[in-house]
Amino acid sequence: MTLADKRHQLREAFAGARNAQDRLAALVARGRQQRPLPADWKRDEFLVPGCASRLWLVPEAAGGLCFFRCDSDSAVVKGLAALLCEYFNGHGPADILADDADLLAMLNVSGQLPQNRRDGLGRLVERMRQFARDGANSGSQPAPSAKGGNPA
Repeated sequence: MTLADKRHQLREAFAGARNAQDRLAALVARGRQQRPLPADWKRDEFLVPGCASRLWLVPEAAGGLCFFRCDSDSAVVKGLAALLCEYFNGHGPADILADDADLLAMLNVSGQLPQNRRDGLGRLVERMRQFARDGANSGSQPAPSAKGGNPA
């Protein structure tokens, strides 16, 4: 499935939301469905700097594709980060780097978020792109316990 296909699915999934509060509630529910990161993955090296809440991103490369897992101590941030991880999971570095979609704007939730949350999520996307640019090409697997399995 291409990133364009995923964008189309996301638009359809959120089309039934009557307002921004419904969209944020759907994102929180999506985050609750995610498995929490194991405690040993919640290390400083995986923290996304500049977020108002703690947000961890654990990237992995497998078979030339990128995979991401995330967790946060904020339900809203976890839901938004989970959406971004799902969106980019299973795509190659070139696809991730070429994608310029602003999912938060597309889903019409960015206006409901304070600036510091938008900035933090922007840093999350920057980190994903950085991994696609550098780590994925080197076969980097930063989480020792992730070896042998996709953390996504």
